[in-house]
Amino acid sequence: MEALERELSCPYCHSLFSSPLLLPCGHSVCCKCAYNLLASSGISKVTVNPESSEETDRCFSCPECKNVVFLDDRGLGCLCPNLTLQNIIERVKGVEAATARSDGNLACEVCEKSPAADAVKTCVTCELSFCDKCLTAVHSRKAFVKHRLVDPLTRTVPKTPKCQDHGEEKLRLYCVSDETIICPRCTEPDGRHSAHPVVELPEMYQEMKDILRTSVENLAWRITDYEKGIQLLQAMYQLVCENASRHKSSLFVELDSLISTLQKKKQVLGDTIDHERNEKLSVLKTHIERYQEKMDHGIGVVALGGMVLKEKDPACFLQTAAAVNGRILDVASPEPLQAGITEHFRPVNVDLGEVGEVLDTLDFMEGEMPEDEAVGLEWDNSAVQSPEEPAESETADYENPAPPEPDHTFKIVIVGDSGVGKSNLLSRFAFSRYDSGSKPTIGIEFATKTMKIEGKTIKAQIWDTAGDDRYRPIISACCRGAVGAFLVYDITRHGTFEHAQNRLKELQEDADDQGIMVMLVGNKCDLSHIRTVPIREARDFAKQRSLHFFETSAADIKNVDDAFERLMTEVYYSVTGTKPEGDSGSSEEEFY
Repeated sequence: MEALERELSCPYCHSLFSSPLLLPCGHSVCCKCAYNLLASSGISKVTVNPESSEETDRCFSCPECKNVVFLDDRGLGCLCPNLTLQNIIERVKGVEAATARSDGNLACEVCEKSPAADAVKTCVTCELSFCDKCLTAVHSRKAFVKHRLVDPLTRTVPKTPKCQDHGEEKLRLYCVSDETIICPRCTEPDGRHSAHPVVELPEMYQEMKDILRTSVENLAWRITDYEKGIQLLQAMYQLVCENASRHKSSLFVELDSLISTLQKKKQVLGDTIDHERNEKLSVLKTHIERYQEKMDHGIGVVALGGMVLKEKDPACFLQTAAAVNGRILDVASPEPLQAGITEHFRPVNVDLGEVGEVLDTLDFMEGEMPEDEAVGLEWDNSAVQSPEEPAESETADYENPAPPEPDHTFKIVIVGDSGVGKSNLLSRFAFSRYDSGSKPTIGIEFATKTMKIEGKTIKAQIWDTAGDDRYRPIISACCRGAVGAFLVYDITRHGTFEHAQNRLKELQEDADDQGIMVMLVGNKCDLSHIRTVPIREARDFAKQRSLHFFETSAADIKNVDDAFERLMTEVYYSVTGTKPEGDSGSSEEEFY
């Protein structure tokens, strides 16, 4: 309702139209807004016809498109009331247009204030009622001197528009040149449309009605596309949030691990330096103590020697001098000052400056995203389209260098519940890999595989879709244009088989082609000892719906390549119409 009210609102006052007038440009304004626009236009004399140099100040600009609206001597009376718009507004409001109050007095239809003042006059020409203030403000202008004023009258809106040039003449014709409705008198020799081609209103009515109906239907379909687009964008919005959180967490784990390694290495290297320092200091301390001891001993010996030298008796001197001299020589014997150590320490075996520079350049790679982070979704502004083929760089990791141009390219989708093994089936076929701890697919993932069928190079674009229903809009868009599909269930979970039956209908609707080649795949047959979906039940379901059927095991590689190759072959036969005679392709011929 809010959107409709916006369409029914005056571009000048932004309220629902009141007595709307149709402007030549095709837009409409309220009658009172037209008066206000005319009164406050500020446009001086404007040339109406360059050839005649005719000028007028009876003009104002359309508030919507800014085109200048020229008025003749009748002023606003030359503008047709937009009766269709007025009728729609009355239907929206649920009431008939009326200006009479409960007290019987007529309200001014031009007043800006609320409630409006009582009307004192009605302009028959303008078909509006004015209070004394509005009448003075508007009808005092030169353009309104010919208008006829009467006592306040309750205005009734005519059911059909009348000719503005010929009074009460009914509009019965349509001027093709001016694209406007006219009366028969307008085509007379002195009429403005005398030389213009005209058609009967019923004829143009039906033609324009068909055009409008088609436009409305097309817009309705476009709105459906908008809705799907919103769903796609909302799903992508959620994916971006989830992937950002996941990517950030993964990055922080790696960085925290790096920081932890550096912290541990810091502790180990620091302890090594401390140990080496302690060893050096211990040696130095020992030598310091030894030198201190010799120095103290030397001081005592020097003092003793000095005293001996003071002995004047030769006999006494000689008796002691030799012993003291020996002690002096013993203390004075040279020893190396260095204790066999150096003040330097061993450098680390890595240039930490270079490591720092490497860490400074730590950033995200340009170009393609890592395979486990990529989410395939492309948006075409013209409409909601199927996801397009990824750029060559996105598939370079799993295609041979410079592959030959394929003879055919087929789009294949893999659908099924979360956890049935879709991603591992694709990984096993495309990359010969299996991950027992693989996480559920977010949105969609993509891979390509090239193979030969009857001498032709076939390129398969394989889209692995998420099993979570919240990604349904993306999955729906992805399935468009697919020619083949794997409908996968887990043989140990009967619920996934039941859901596969529902997904089959959705798959055929999304692919826009009931002839899409579908293969029912019961995965995890290596766990057949705990199976809950009997082979016969699945085979009967496939046979009833003309589906091909395989049971596979991505873990044991059982039938994985056979299933993909069989589906690709059947798609090739279907597309090229070259299926060999005698090959019925029934589900009973499949391998389990």
